[in-house]
Amino acid sequence: MSETFKQGERVIGAATGTEYVVDAGPFNGARWPFYVVREPHRTTHVIVTATEIRRPVPAFEVGGGASLGEEPVRLFAGPFRDASEREWWAVEHICGAVEMAYVDDLTNYQPPAPTVETFEYEGVTYEVGATYEDQQGYHVRLERLPKNSGDRQCWRFASNRNAYFDSTEGLISKYGPLRKVEA
Repeated sequence: MSETFKQGERVIGAATGTEYVVDAGPFNGARWPFYVVREPHRTTHVIVTATEIRRPVPAFEVGGGASLGEEPVRLFAGPFRDASEREWWAVEHICGAVEMAYVDDLTNYQPPAPTVETFEYEGVTYEVGATYEDQQGYHVRLERLPKNSGDRQCWRFASNRNAYFDSTEGLISKYGPLRKVEA
């Protein structure tokens, strides 16, 4: 059984690698279902059978998730190519075991979650880019700046719609304690 594609979906010619947009279908052909497709930014249509097109393979990233068969895995390292130029990745199972998996065998890809940068000061963990409420009720958003010449961490932050620059110690001592709020 071949895959079913929706109108407007981007697909790839299985043999040629040509990118197409599905404009109509599937229609029941004499042997196989077929679709009316066109190359993006073109108006000329061609007819292809469902077996001649496939979904594009997503660009995988280390740390992303996927399924190998029915089991969820994390992309541990890659991409690599074997002797026949097939792409494969090292994947990590929930149990911690790492094995080789060909990209064609990985489904349901999910990109890695964005990493959140944090720092700790006097036992409290703060999130860079998050919004906090200071002791006067003003909202403060922390943005990291390059370290200054004194090698202290320097911050740009907004409080009461004014921008300020200070070290971590100065920020917390003048405006703390800071309480995280939803922006």
